[in-house]
Amino acid sequence: MTNLIEICIILFIIVSLGYPVRKGGAANPVGTGKLRDEVHQVALRLRSVEIELGDVQEHMKTSATTADIKAVEERIAGHHQLALRTAASVDRIEKILIEKAFK
Repeated sequence: MTNLIEICIILFIIVSLGYPVRKGGAANPVGTGKLRDEVHQVALRLRSVEIELGDVQEHMKTSATTADIKAVEERIAGHHQLALRTAASVDRIEKILIEKAFK
């Protein structure tokens, strides 16, 4: 009698585990195939973006001249000098305001 109960319990466990595995296994290839297609589409789009970026980089390499770069450097240097003068002016104004606050 106990052997029959043990066999029934074992069969119940096997069936209980086998059914979800079978259902999950049957549904999985569909989901995996869809995911594979989406990943493939993303990879294709990424490749096209890489190609476009390469084209832009090549264009930038060929279109900028030495004179253009020097002009940009001069403008940056001018802005740097203006920023230094502005900072010095702000420091002077700050000192004046602090002196007035303590008087």
